[in-house]
Amino acid sequence: MHQKSILIIGHEASLSGAPKSLLYFAKWLKTNKQYTIYFILQRGGELLDEYEKIGSVFIWNRNYEDKKLLERLLNRLYDYEQKRKEKFLFGIKNEIDTIYCNTCTNGEIIESVKNIISKPLITRIPELEYVIRLFKTLGKVKNTFEQSDAIIAVAEAVKTNLIANHQVPASKIHVCYGAIPPPKPISQNKSSLKKSLGISEHDFVIGGCGSLIWRKGYDLFIQTAKLAKDLHPTANFKFLWVGGKENSNAMLEAQRELELLELVDRVIFQPSIPNVEDYYQLMDVFFMTSREDPFPLVNLEAASFGLPIICFDKSGGSTEFVNEEIGFVAPYEDLEFVVDKISLLNENSSLLQNLSIGAKEKSKQFNMEKSANEIFGVIQKIIK
Repeated sequence: MHQKSILIIGHEASLSGAPKSLLYFAKWLKTNKQYTIYFILQRGGELLDEYEKIGSVFIWNRNYEDKKLLERLLNRLYDYEQKRKEKFLFGIKNEIDTIYCNTCTNGEIIESVKNIISKPLITRIPELEYVIRLFKTLGKVKNTFEQSDAIIAVAEAVKTNLIANHQVPASKIHVCYGAIPPPKPISQNKSSLKKSLGISEHDFVIGGCGSLIWRKGYDLFIQTAKLAKDLHPTANFKFLWVGGKENSNAMLEAQRELELLELVDRVIFQPSIPNVEDYYQLMDVFFMTSREDPFPLVNLEAASFGLPIICFDKSGGSTEFVNEEIGFVAPYEDLEFVVDKISLLNENSSLLQNLSIGAKEKSKQFNMEKSANEIFGVIQKIIK
């Protein structure tokens, strides 16, 4: 009996939500459906070793520094990179049954793949309008939509945007919400970790998470801390953000802003780490600051630790998860509303506990087994 093989196209092997989701789904396919997995990634990242444990990984765009001198010379003379890509695709052509793409930004790769491997293509879209516009030309986004036999949207907000702004037929789109695996075991002692960060046992910790980019709203996190200090100068608030690269320009800018606003003793920026669960355990409430996010997995992760969530309306899929049973939806960028709810939760322990219980229970609805089965169902439907 022929063992099914799938070519999975992702954008990178970083610690961010989409690559982690893709890794989990690939593991599930291999373990539960005995699929042979082939990966094409635009570039590598911290999770590359984990990807290589599951299947063969081909890096599409290698850094110039990674290429040997001979390869650089050959590329100038014989278009070596193009031939390297074609050799890989022709090598797996007869093995592949299905192509699965995990982002709208891989249009250029899809074009090359479909020229050689004419198999059904299912594309999962974990992006909203801002990111789509960023890659509209470079990533040949339109090509992705047109070439795909089916599109999986990670939230209703994504589906709505694809129909309204990109004329994707509704019949082509299937909504399969994002999901998370069971939390990893805590690897650091809570009290000692708090002490190392300068957080006291009496502090009320407001958490945030994400890359240090405009879309994730880390600047709003800082502004909220400033407003909280102005409105509640004696409150025991401590703001803890997890994410961003150490010594990056954005991290240095954030640290300098904290100094100028005299918030160094109130706000902590912790660079990205593999085990973010260690830091969720320190938080009392989670502030989802994203201006635009399709269906943030950090919401699910935070909720699984019993953290009430505050998010913005108009920001994407967060409002499809957050309701009055697990937190608050603030008017877009209304930081006074946010500070008011933070203060309310700090002062009302019974409300905090009720929302905590609701968050933990709701997070269980978004498990990887359910999500993987839904995605696999779409794949099966398209193959047939």
